[in-house]
Amino acid sequence: MAYNAIGGFPPQQLSYTRKNKAWRKKCVDFGDNHSLMHYHLARKDVLAMEINYDLISGKLHMDDLRALLNPYNLDASFIPEKIQHYSVINAKLNVLRGEESDRLFDFRVVVTNPNAISELEEEKNRQANEMLQQLIADTAKSEEEFNQELEKLSDFFQYEYQDKREIRGNMLLNHYIRELEIEQLFNKGFLLICMM
Repeated sequence: MAYNAIGGFPPQQLSYTRKNKAWRKKCVDFGDNHSLMHYHLARKDVLAMEINYDLISGKLHMDDLRALLNPYNLDASFIPEKIQHYSVINAKLNVLRGEESDRLFDFRVVVTNPNAISELEEEKNRQANEMLQQLIADTAKSEEEFNQELEKLSDFFQYEYQDKREIRGNMLLNHYIRELEIEQLFNKGFLLICMM
């Protein structure tokens, strides 16, 4: 009878007639489940993230390394008991963190509720009409000054105009960005995402 060579791997020393479709499926499934590139739909568990975080900090988990160095728990003399840790990824991660921190941190509150948007447009139109009437009523300005003021109004309503709710929300957001140091928090979170 053929022996079971490596924990769970189907025996290979069989006659050709015994190597049927089920045997072939077992061989392929074993190889798929024991490959380093095995695809998992779920996120890594907390222990895996902790191992990655410790690797960045310079701490090794020998149990995790043994699973890679000796996946079949063979009794072998070439498997080391202790390994010196050389962090080759830290410099690259620090470069990525630095590049991320140099990016523009520009968050703002914008009204997206459909009812609020229609109210916002109505208020915007009302204010634009009032300002336009004031501009037309001022006869002391030359045509060139009138065109400049008209362009400024157009730019204001197109790019800068905000609803009262947006103004208040942006004030709160800016307060908490400073108070909680959100930029630093995002940068730390970027490092955690790199470890997933």
